[in-house]
Amino acid sequence: MVAPIDDTPAFKAGIKPEDKIIAVDGMDYSGDSIDAAAAAMRGEEGTVVSIKILRGSETLELDIKRSKIVLETVKSEIMDGNFGYIRISSFEKHTADDFKKALRNMEISGAKGLIIDLRDNPGGLVDVSIKIADALLPEGIITYTEDRQGEKHYYKSDPTATDIPYVILINGGSASASEIVAGAIKDNGGGKIVGTTSYGKGIIQEILQLDNGDATKLTVMQYFSPDGNVIHEKGVEPDYKVDLTSEDFTDGILKKENDKQLKKALELLASS
Repeated sequence: MVAPIDDTPAFKAGIKPEDKIIAVDGMDYSGDSIDAAAAAMRGEEGTVVSIKILRGSETLELDIKRSKIVLETVKSEIMDGNFGYIRISSFEKHTADDFKKALRNMEISGAKGLIIDLRDNPGGLVDVSIKIADALLPEGIITYTEDRQGEKHYYKSDPTATDIPYVILINGGSASASEIVAGAIKDNGGGKIVGTTSYGKGIIQEILQLDNGDATKLTVMQYFSPDGNVIHEKGVEPDYKVDLTSEDFTDGILKKENDKQLKKALELLASS
């Protein structure tokens, strides 16, 4: 697991970024059987599933109450000093439209700067992340893919972009589509990146059914940043590395007054 999505049953049960699910209802699972583990966790709304997780060297057992998940992937607010804040928790079908509405509201309100929080965002739909990067960047390359034959396909932004200066927040739970946005912003000089190195997931895989009924995953394509930097297993390095420690959290919650990454972003915007 990279990170739980905001407000889901796993998030509410206390699952944290980098927790590894090793058992579901008494059945053990490994990294190779993560799809089967995910299927085992699904079930009727209101029922409870018991999972065992590995957190560092500690093994924990949690009960999660299943519920219908309606994702609100974009949350926004105007902070003190007239700085905007937009949190994107994952990239789903409606996320780009919701982000553009929030961004437009920031522009209309005259926000002096904007913080876009991609921390613990495990990714989602790539085309949605490209639309969001397009809203932030002038004309240029957002990302490109290269397949097994070396053929490349480029995704580009149009000339229009927001005039609000912005900072992107990332961490080790920012993966996949989040890294496409962060990599595009960094290579194009759209805004500064604050936090810690992202997860490093930049490949596209397909499931190939075998004759004996088994299946295998094949890597068919890889994503690169505009400058050709490899994302997979490397991640995106922030411009300003700011670590958080357990002492910054209160009962597992990171309050704004203790959020050193957020404070650094505000500092950069205030001086821009």
